[in-house]
Amino acid sequence: MITIEELRDAWRRIDTWLSASVPELFGELNPPATPDEIAAAERAIGMAFPAEFRASLAVHDGQRLADAAFGEWEPFDLRRVVERWRSLAERVATGRFPDHDEPHIQTRGPVRPRWWSRAWIPIAADGTGDLLAIDLDPPSGGDLGQVILFQHDTPYREVVAPSFGAWLQQIAALLESGAYVASPAGYSLEPKE
Repeated sequence: MITIEELRDAWRRIDTWLSASVPELFGELNPPATPDEIAAAERAIGMAFPAEFRASLAVHDGQRLADAAFGEWEPFDLRRVVERWRSLAERVATGRFPDHDEPHIQTRGPVRPRWWSRAWIPIAADGTGDLLAIDLDPPSGGDLGQVILFQHDTPYREVVAPSFGAWLQQIAALLESGAYVASPAGYSLEPKE
């Protein structure tokens, strides 16, 4: 976990880079969510968000529907967090997704080998159906609140960061390193070749 000040600093770095490098995309970031909006989303899914995610929502409530602001990832606003969580939780409830560990699901890092878990909070999408999620039920050796990769069409799950704040710091570092550049249209990012 990182401190709330470190999380805010990661957002300052991201905002600075986006506003200078891709101002159109920076303009797609939402204003902060209110404490009431955050609390309503938590009630809707029946789980409290980790402190780092709550603090992030108090800076930007994701982004409007547009191209991905974080390289390949488009951060969800609260409405999309709840919608996507409900959709996936319904698939578990109706049996479309099993509600237990699956031996055929490959994992990298300490994440449960499940198709989907109600204890995973979707936070970003890549436009192809893959998601990043906050894991609120990691197995032994995992970190509560770690960020995991959910590949929608393959049985593979991976821990990508030990916490939401650590993931946000990774994004800031990638942007600052020059790993991404503005697309020719200026509304999205592309990997630098």
